[in-house]
Amino acid sequence: MVKLSTCRSSANIHALFSYLCDQEAFPCVNPTLDRLQSCATRSDSVVADLPERAKIRTGKGQPCGVLFLANPTNPDLVGRAVRNAKAACEMLGEQLGMVVLQPLADGVFEGLSYVLWPWVRPVSNSRYVALIQRRILRSKVLAWLRKATDRTKLRDANTKGHFVNALTNLASIGDLPDEMTREAARGLERLQAGEWRPYQVLEHNDLWFGNIMLPPSRRDRTGCPFYIIDWAGARTRGFPIFDLIRLSLTTGVSGRALNREIQRHCTILGCLPIDAIHYLLAALGYLEQTLEYFPRERYNETAQACYKTIRGSS
Repeated sequence: MVKLSTCRSSANIHALFSYLCDQEAFPCVNPTLDRLQSCATRSDSVVADLPERAKIRTGKGQPCGVLFLANPTNPDLVGRAVRNAKAACEMLGEQLGMVVLQPLADGVFEGLSYVLWPWVRPVSNSRYVALIQRRILRSKVLAWLRKATDRTKLRDANTKGHFVNALTNLASIGDLPDEMTREAARGLERLQAGEWRPYQVLEHNDLWFGNIMLPPSRRDRTGCPFYIIDWAGARTRGFPIFDLIRLSLTTGVSGRALNREIQRHCTILGCLPIDAIHYLLAALGYLEQTLEYFPRERYNETAQACYKTIRGSS
């Protein structure tokens, strides 16, 4: 990986590309910039701090990397994703950490963080091919998530307070269904009574199907079956279960299969199935406190969808 210092130039992705070419940072000969995407033209532009991004191609037209440049609204967002990816890889260890994509180059350009990620393949645009890929990847990612939960679980003197704060916040949110706030209060009672002793884990915090990528080539020899990208919101002292529910929502896990996965996670965490719901609500309570530029309406939709999913699995 190349670590580059701040340079002085116009803070846009074209100027950044030129600078990185001068520094010979790209893993290919005669690179070109392709498919420039800006916050103003993307359909998800409601996210105010969305970075600029562009595909990097070789002189022969083959993709070799993806370049991200942070938006001035949140100039450190890209840098945070890089730091979190590195921390996640270290926490997971060599084998489990293989799936965490690591940068080829990163740094700061005119006050904006940037990163050059190696090229990995997105899921197919074909509906039917993507359906097959989703089915194949689903079991592999679920198995990885179980192992990651077991590997990274921790509990110390601060853990209980972390959960008390998150559940107390969720119980006080007035625009969520009463059932959710009442269940959060129930989780608090179990926690205070010592009936539930939670763990913290590495939490990706946005583990949906769109953040699961394929190896760069079907002939890839690294042995890594998939990659997980976009670690900007990750936490090394996060909440179990939330990643499982988010992944299930976007990969079509059936209620029965999800119930089995929840049981497996509960065994790893040494808790009762009811506390899987409390883990989820704690995650949602903490997420509400750290929304940054994430729209409130989308948070409410996500929170209710996650709660409905875990309830429907029982």
